[in-house]
Amino acid sequence: MELNPSVAEKLLKALAIHLGQATTIQTLRRDASGEGDEAAVATSTVERYLDAFKRMFLIDEVPGWEPPLRAKARVRVKPKRYFADPSLAAPLLRATPQRLLKDTQTLGNLFETLMMRDLNAMAHTLPGFGNGVSYYRDDKGLEVDAIVEVDGNWAGIEIKLSDAKVEEAARSLLRLRDKVLQNPRARNAEPAFLAVVVGRGDLAYRRPDGVYVIPAATLTV
Repeated sequence: MELNPSVAEKLLKALAIHLGQATTIQTLRRDASGEGDEAAVATSTVERYLDAFKRMFLIDEVPGWEPPLRAKARVRVKPKRYFADPSLAAPLLRATPQRLLKDTQTLGNLFETLMMRDLNAMAHTLPGFGNGVSYYRDDKGLEVDAIVEVDGNWAGIEIKLSDAKVEEAARSLLRLRDKVLQNPRARNAEPAFLAVVVGRGDLAYRRPDGVYVIPAATLTV
């Protein structure tokens, strides 16, 4: 499919604005069309361009996760979309170093994109069947950034630019663990580990509640 450069640029900018979100096709269509001109980009056009971006390795779609393996929620939850590398999103957002120092929200989204890229690469480097990265969200507002699955095992990971959000992130991870294990009949496996990846520091450690805190600089296979 031949892409229209103008439409492609508008849609890529819309994806950058909603980086790491489970954004609907209609929202992307509206943002790519521009104010007062929603008919300019058809829904089918957005879907074709998204498919082309995936085949060109510009974006990655991260599916929703719900144990057990056969859960219908895996199909119902909308995917999150990340750029394959934060360097692709930054220029679309005009995210200069100076602007990012004043806009920690955007900086955090780009950091999350970087970590999701690395976690995905690591998961597929390790031996095992069905390795990959997904995310968790339920109807009660509980959300975990990344569920890494390797050879039938799973781990929950929260990604936080600031150390100040470690406590909140750890609570979310423990809530997810408890929810997964609350029904003994389901025989769901315990997580291999729970961790919060943070943007600063050079020393990983284990909290009293069992959650690991891992600076991005120490994240290796």
